[in-house]
Amino acid sequence: MNTTPITFEPADKAPYTIVSGSRREIPPFEGISVIILNRGGKPFKARLLGQLYDLRLKEIISVETSKKIFEMENLASRYETVKFLTVSDKISIGERINIAAKICGGSHFLVFWNDMDLQIKSQADRIFKAALEGEFLCRVPLLMNSSLETIPTRFAPAFTRKKLDIFPLNTAGNKMPTLYPFDYCGIYNKKKFTLSEGFDTSFHNPYWQKLDFGLRAFLWGESIETVTNIKLKYQSEIPRENTTRDADYTRFFLKNLSLKFNGDSCTLPFSRFFHYALQSGSNIFFNYRYFREIRNWVRENSLRFKTDTFNLTELWEMED
Repeated sequence: MNTTPITFEPADKAPYTIVSGSRREIPPFEGISVIILNRGGKPFKARLLGQLYDLRLKEIISVETSKKIFEMENLASRYETVKFLTVSDKISIGERINIAAKICGGSHFLVFWNDMDLQIKSQADRIFKAALEGEFLCRVPLLMNSSLETIPTRFAPAFTRKKLDIFPLNTAGNKMPTLYPFDYCGIYNKKKFTLSEGFDTSFHNPYWQKLDFGLRAFLWGESIETVTNIKLKYQSEIPRENTTRDADYTRFFLKNLSLKFNGDSCTLPFSRFFHYALQSGSNIFFNYRYFREIRNWVRENSLRFKTDTFNLTELWEMED
């Protein structure tokens, strides 16, 4: 079977290359695509692809940062339902998912990492069908460590002394709200993901990128929730989240914590600029341009907001 490497270089997006086991594109289908993110070398790649292939899934996309075309061609010739998507290792994890979501053919896509084991041995169609029922932007699967102990994947926001804190909660069952997908793992509704603008590619710190995505989802009236019939097991160390208030926090603060909800829309009041500028410590002209960029984004999307972050946390506390 011949493989087809294709390179795309959109003017405003990161370039990427696709290697697949067929010269024709896999046609769109209703169902689930699997998107595998890669890290820490590739000790599990061949075995993982084999396991997923045996489940007779319709489409598997492996997101690569290495350009070992020969190796990818060999694997693609063995597993014709697998596509290898090669991107720069300089772009964020969220942008890698955005690109993979754009090319996937499923109505939904499941994201997880190459150092995880999908705990499905049979009846994948039935399990996935049950997991896709209902309206949601993202459903977060049950995550376990290598000893099969469940780890916290449900998070809730709360304000303490006007400071936003994120608290882990015990997952009690299906369809319970969680603020963001831990480690990016989840089943995403492709249409809703696209309409929500996906992950903000200006972020580089995964924690603030995921938190921005999650808050935007809820502020725009979408939902992120738990699902327990899909289980993922880490085969190696669970990554720690870097919650440092770095440069990315500034963007997160302006987009999510500085908004004012007016009943049917949101604004970023100019009065917030002075607090931001004092905290930033950067050049005043740079601060103004940056603030104006975010303010314009808020204005363009003002009618999509259903609440603000402070009101969201109050409602969350009532639900829990």
